[in-house]
Amino acid sequence: MNLFRYAWYTGASVILISIILLVSGPQKAVQLPAGFITPVIAFEFIETRTEVLDLFGHMPSQECTGLISAMDRTNKIDFIYMLAYTAFLAVFSAACAKSTGSRWFIVPAFIALVVLGADAAENIQLLMITSGLDTKDISHELMRLHIFTWIKWGGLSVIFLSLIPFMKNNGIYGRIIIVVSLCTACTGAAAYFHRSFLNEVFALMTVLMFIILIVFSFLKRTDKSN
Repeated sequence: MNLFRYAWYTGASVILISIILLVSGPQKAVQLPAGFITPVIAFEFIETRTEVLDLFGHMPSQECTGLISAMDRTNKIDFIYMLAYTAFLAVFSAACAKSTGSRWFIVPAFIALVVLGADAAENIQLLMITSGLDTKDISHELMRLHIFTWIKWGGLSVIFLSLIPFMKNNGIYGRIIIVVSLCTACTGAAAYFHRSFLNEVFALMTVLMFIILIVFSFLKRTDKSN
């Protein structure tokens, strides 16, 4: 049984849901924090109530209501998305373990479950922030959001790094994955210490990592040794 074939199937669902998220999500905001260009990414890395109000606009207004509705819709769909990408990472890790006979690849599968929990908690904070934007103090939600967001994004980087031992023996494509994985981790570390356009680059690099891993699973799906 070639587990990379099943990784490809789950990876295809990740791509499909990604397209849905891209289409359904807010395409603009009233005012983004400095360095950000994507409303969804900006919201995940938001830090203060003022930034939240700048992002959506001040209540009550039709524009603010519309932006909140689009963002909430995206975050609700994201609960399905997180299940899809967790399944992909878990099956991909299992395929690496089967191919090498190494238990090391239990590690990325376990971290994927931690990331799933953090992503769910992150979404809950985001929904709580939008629901209480005009009625309550959201400082505690913002504090928890910062923690869960970085557990999620940081966890994904750690997963990519933990796959490097497998990629070493997979030719030029494996070496490309190693380079992109290292660049993703370095960008993420820089973004953690200096929130800026680096956060957008980090998010984009993470998306790129998913794409090349999904392509890799597609290329390996007919390999009899896996």
